[in-house]
Amino acid sequence: MIIASILFGTVMPLTAVQILWVNMVASVTLSFALAFEKIEPDAMTRPPRSPKAPLLTGYYLWRIVFVSLLIGGGTLAICLYLLNQGVSDIIVKTITLNTIVIPPNVSSV
Repeated sequence: MIIASILFGTVMPLTAVQILWVNMVASVTLSFALAFEKIEPDAMTRPPRSPKAPLLTGYYLWRIVFVSLLIGGGTLAICLYLLNQGVSDIIVKTITLNTIVIPPNVSSV
């Protein structure tokens, strides 16, 4: 979203502090998800994956790109729409921050 706003020549959608806060919140919620995930019964008896196997298959690459465009593009569209409606920059940045933080963290709970 930041790169897209630079390419389109629009106002930066988030401040530096907001970007750091998003990073902190995302890290904590992902850590909780990993810490409390139940281990599968045969996890230690299965052989390791092949070293030649890719970490990301085509499906996962497609999913990452699709979700990134959906969340980032949608958020940037909302940001630009609100700016064109004359909403204050501070309010737009707050709405942008909440639009980015809430969906991924609600779905991981």
